[in-house]
Amino acid sequence: MTEMLNWLGAAAWGPVAVFAIPLAIVGLMVRATARRQAETIALTLGARRQVASVTSGLVTVEGTWRPTRGGDGRGGDGLVEDASGAAVLITRDADADAITDGTPVLVVGCAGGVGDDPRGSGYRGHARLPRIVACGLGHFVSSDRAMLDRGARSARLRATVGAALFALAISIAAAAMMVAWRATE
Repeated sequence: MTEMLNWLGAAAWGPVAVFAIPLAIVGLMVRATARRQAETIALTLGARRQVASVTSGLVTVEGTWRPTRGGDGRGGDGLVEDASGAAVLITRDADADAITDGTPVLVVGCAGGVGDDPRGSGYRGHARLPRIVACGLGHFVSSDRAMLDRGARSARLRATVGAALFALAISIAAAAMMVAWRATE
């Protein structure tokens, strides 16, 4: 046993260099990326508002999609209405996927400014509606309303996997250090 420990003493640092260091780096990178994604999703979920209470800044709303007059639901402007009849104007990329009239949607975008109500308004109706711009990176209109919740669970799972990889790397390094220390005795 002593001869084996003496032989392993110098070689004990091989697993650290080959396995532990790369495993620790990958674990930290996976965890950091997942934590950033989880923070972004938490910020988006924290911006959830009712359609009637949209204010300037990042907003997340759910409602029913209504394409504007003459629209085929593909790209461009549309309306999102809630059950109470409150609505907001949505501006999307011109090449966005088509959404049929009446589809429940999730909208993540930046609210700011107002636009003319394409439905027209009567004497007492609102002629202007808040506008949400759902164009660009991280802003979207989707019929998959559970997307953010699934993304948050996935990010938490990947952060846990990254932490487990890092812990495994530390245990490999600790075991190698124990073998090297026993070999020097």
